[in-house]
Amino acid sequence: MLRNKNLVNQAFQFEEAGYFSEASQICQEILVDNPDDGDALHLLGILCNNLGRYHQSVIFFERSLLVLGQTPALLHNYAVALQGLDFLDKASKILRLTIALDPKKIESRLRLGEIEFTKENWLNAKKIFKKVLVFDPDNIEALNFLGITYRRLESLMESRFCFQKILNINDKNPAVQNNLGITETQMNNFRLAKIAFLKALTMEPKYSDAYYNLGNVHLAELEYELASNCFSKSLEIQPANKMVIYNLVICRQKQNLLQEALNLVNELVELSLNAPNDFFRAIVCRANIKRDLGLYNDALVDIKLAESIETNNPILLSNKALIYHYQGCFLEAIREYRCALKLDPDNRDIRLNIAQTMLLSGNMVEGWREYEARLEDPEILAKRCRFPGQPWAGQAINNKRIIVWCEQGLGDMIQFVRYLEPLKERAAEIILICPERLIRLFSKSNFLVKIISDEGPFPNAAYNVPLMSLPYLLRTQNIPKYSPYLFAEDGLVSKWREILGPPMKKRIGISWNGNPKQELNYQRSIPSVDIKILSELDEFEFISLQQVSELKDLKQIKALEDIANYKVDSESAFIDTVAIMFNLDLIITVDTAIAHLAGALGLRTWLLLPSCPDWRWLYDHESTNWYPSMKLFRQTKVGDWVEVIERVSRSLRQKEFLN
Repeated sequence: MLRNKNLVNQAFQFEEAGYFSEASQICQEILVDNPDDGDALHLLGILCNNLGRYHQSVIFFERSLLVLGQTPALLHNYAVALQGLDFLDKASKILRLTIALDPKKIESRLRLGEIEFTKENWLNAKKIFKKVLVFDPDNIEALNFLGITYRRLESLMESRFCFQKILNINDKNPAVQNNLGITETQMNNFRLAKIAFLKALTMEPKYSDAYYNLGNVHLAELEYELASNCFSKSLEIQPANKMVIYNLVICRQKQNLLQEALNLVNELVELSLNAPNDFFRAIVCRANIKRDLGLYNDALVDIKLAESIETNNPILLSNKALIYHYQGCFLEAIREYRCALKLDPDNRDIRLNIAQTMLLSGNMVEGWREYEARLEDPEILAKRCRFPGQPWAGQAINNKRIIVWCEQGLGDMIQFVRYLEPLKERAAEIILICPERLIRLFSKSNFLVKIISDEGPFPNAAYNVPLMSLPYLLRTQNIPKYSPYLFAEDGLVSKWREILGPPMKKRIGISWNGNPKQELNYQRSIPSVDIKILSELDEFEFISLQQVSELKDLKQIKALEDIANYKVDSESAFIDTVAIMFNLDLIITVDTAIAHLAGALGLRTWLLLPSCPDWRWLYDHESTNWYPSMKLFRQTKVGDWVEVIERVSRSLRQKEFLN
């Protein structure tokens, strides 16, 4: 017996040193002499655990338990084997028994917490990890698990505290920096999240997850190029990561690199063949890419395949409807949206999509009605609560005061401010509430209303109404035509005439890139390589009307006169841009606020549109009732801006803008 005891001790020493084969050999020798040696059986179970042979481990541990009884160490190791076999409930039961025998056995509490964590029993996991920290306040494993658990419970401040405490103990832990970054991301602290991920990558340059998470931050900030770089680096380290590929596809789509996006999503489909949920998502994503490429029939084939996997999915039906919308098949689009709405009656996005399809098709009456669904958005509801007066629903105002407030983008505000004029026929006083930076521009309109900053304070009023609800509530049959209805400041027009100097050629202002934060900007903006063709027409002088944040393309378009160095619009939105426009012979622009500004000023404007434009431009007209001075140049082929630019160039050479 003494010999066996010495051999068991020697075997345990070998196991602790990592000499598993030697330890196993000693145990086998002991069992030859004594098949029921509990210690040898226990150690063989531990060795099998180390090698991931959990089925064998369980056999050895159960035989050992018959000999040695329920000791905390043996029970703990037995639970580890059960956990390895995914027998989580039984493992949990054994661990609770272990803790009852030895309440201070921290490793068993950690293991139990890990099981509850795996089962997503977040409250139980939190309780267990906090108990570990009672015994060992600086236990890094417990703090890390607790930090993730708090994040899953959306207790983000507590989550951050856990990770920061670990880093105070050891700031050289890349995994914890990564976890801290994820928490900061969920708190919308993007700057701090980037710092955490970059620290993780400094310590571990091949950290695929950190690149992925950093890419997600850039994606959230609509920094698609930076996000793409991060996702690409993540894939260099871990090539078949489906989540990373999916997000890279989204980036390439937003960058208008659609063929590359299609190649990537085809790879994603192949990787997802044996994972139904992933396959479904990849197929739907591919349908969206094909739609953007104008491959409408192919996109519908993918939608049909997705429908064979998951029927009666309102999002899927909405995607199908959007394909029809892009094709100009408006009745089919509305039919699919209606089917989606039956499955999800409270989905305001579907109602908004119906509205946009109706408006694009020219059905203004029903379109405006459906467009009211946007007012159900919590952010808009919260904004409305700031303003005095009850919501106006179109009833008689009886010559009372009404507040009109702006809820959407600058272009929308410029376009719809025209509806103040018919409203004046009903109200004694109208107060327009808009962003501070637009007050100076709107004060130069022929709609004589009081204008107040949306920063407040606000005067009392009987009613309030969002600006873009006026077409519906006023029940106007036609678009109010007041052109021009915005004007330049004479002094600024003279100032810019002097800055620009005497014109040697016809001057043309161009804007080719919209707001990068706008969801469909990639469809309505023109690549700088294409606009360069236009700007190099020698018989004209081209002036960039791009906003400062979009000037990176100017380096590639050297023929443009760059006015950015003159601090354009530094005092108030568009106030200098308007004056510059009055010194031009023509404005050529994509669908941005610049287009609405030029139209509201009554200036000669050529608007360049994608094959399926925003609803306000309708589907197939060369002119628009919104702005009589505007001519529309539409893509005849999806994504083909070169043909549009060539058409514009011919019209310029023929001096059509002088007619």
